[in-house]
Amino acid sequence: MTRSRPVGIAWVLSVFIAAAATGQTLNIGDDAPTLEGTKWFNGEPVDLAAAKGGKVVVVEFWATWCGPCIAAMPHLTQLQKDYADKDVIIIGVTRPDPNNALEKVEEFVGKNTDKMAYRVAFDGNETTFNGYMKAAGQNGIPTAFIVDRDGKVAWIGHPINMDQPLAEVVAGTHDLQKGRAVKTLETYAGQLQRKLDFEGAARVYEAIAALDPEDPAPWGSLARMYAYQLDWPGKTREAAQKAVKLAHDNAVFLTSFATFLAGRDEKYKLQAMALATAKRAVELDGQSHEARLALVKALVAVDNIPDATRMAGETIDMLHDAGDLANLASSLSRENDALKPLAVKAAQRSLELEPQNAKSNLTLVTALAAAGRVDDAMAAARNAMKVLGDDAPSLARLANALATPELEGRCGALALEAIDAALAAEPQEPAHEQTKFRILALCQKDLKAAAAAAAYAIEKGGENASFLNNLAWSMLTDEGLAGHFNAQALEAAQRCHELSEGKNWMFLDTLALAKFETGAVAEAVELETKSIEMAKEKGVTGASMTDLEEALKRFKGGAKTD
Repeated sequence: MTRSRPVGIAWVLSVFIAAAATGQTLNIGDDAPTLEGTKWFNGEPVDLAAAKGGKVVVVEFWATWCGPCIAAMPHLTQLQKDYADKDVIIIGVTRPDPNNALEKVEEFVGKNTDKMAYRVAFDGNETTFNGYMKAAGQNGIPTAFIVDRDGKVAWIGHPINMDQPLAEVVAGTHDLQKGRAVKTLETYAGQLQRKLDFEGAARVYEAIAALDPEDPAPWGSLARMYAYQLDWPGKTREAAQKAVKLAHDNAVFLTSFATFLAGRDEKYKLQAMALATAKRAVELDGQSHEARLALVKALVAVDNIPDATRMAGETIDMLHDAGDLANLASSLSRENDALKPLAVKAAQRSLELEPQNAKSNLTLVTALAAAGRVDDAMAAARNAMKVLGDDAPSLARLANALATPELEGRCGALALEAIDAALAAEPQEPAHEQTKFRILALCQKDLKAAAAAAAYAIEKGGENASFLNNLAWSMLTDEGLAGHFNAQALEAAQRCHELSEGKNWMFLDTLALAKFETGAVAEAVELETKSIEMAKEKGVTGASMTDLEEALKRFKGGAKTD
């Protein structure tokens, strides 16, 4: 088994020096930026200058469409209640985007007053987002910032990991210097991950764990990295055991972590740990449907289907929120076949509560499809079309749901109708054209029409190199597409290569494959060789480098894919 090298002090110092040059302008210990919400809900606006000296403020960024954000809301509400008499103010900040307009935020907050029992600010000008998220180099939500009583940023991270640092900040025992070091190292680890240097990133997280030995978060990150990127079962188990032990009383962390553990295959030998972790989460918070769902997944992992079915049924019966039921239905529809009828039940209850809710309608379609009820799925889809109107993103999701293998290609015409409606509402969106291409190719088996849709997708992709690369790669490698659209894939890959000026190793890899599949073997070998050289310069190692080297070997041998 491959193992990472032990972390030494000299190495930690060298990493910290490198990490300090990450370029972010907002760090732990800096003065917190002002809050400038254009509209406030659930309370008066908060002035950080006025709060300085007396209050601790949590600024958490979220969106109405963000599942993890929604899952964190009850925990934030509980924290606000727990610290109500200790001068803690929690604020959920959200900014506008095509799926998160002010009207949607108003509706969401209005329907979730119990779930969001803390202040909410709509950042209409994105001033607060830029001042916090962008300045701190944070790319994903939910992300929380704790501002201490001196007005300094004391902590930055996922709300799931906030309990310990918040308690320390409130008690006045939080170590800003250590916090700054940890956050700087986390940022550097993220940079290494984006370069696909996962062994290096793992060593950085090992250093973080050494700096903060009581925090379960770095051990949780290590366990995921060991499993997802490095495929090290032994080290995954070691890190997981430490994370679970340190998070013994943190229901939110244990819930998320139990789901991760339950999803690993048998060689990791984590099923028993997943079950114990999920049971502890439910013991701590039996009213959390997320914790109960984690227990369902863990029971499935140990093949205890009767208890999993019972727990899922009880959880459906206790829920009275359409969004929660829809989320539960989506999860159950991806589990054991015995749970799929319960997914349909949860989706139906969600729709009964909110018949005009887009998510409820979409979830019922996917749950019925997963359960093999094709005719019912088609009927639900026709009803959903009426509800969705010109909601292009939802129409596109419906089209994708109708194009799933479970529906055996029987819904191709209806899927086309849905994606055409999405294109009518958003004619310049290349992703909709890509969806139409896939429906025509995979459901309708109309390769000529699919080729025309692919050409439109490439044209609309314009300057979006990542979109074009993903489109080309799917045409070259996806089952049912590979071998049929090589010319279109080459066009997309060539355009992507030009946009990046030949400086992206992943785009070079795609172009090399496109050249190879269109018969330009010598060019493919040359491009793949350059891709490998560039990837090595970027610090790429492990499975990604192995894939590149195997591709080059195949190109040199002249063996095409079937």
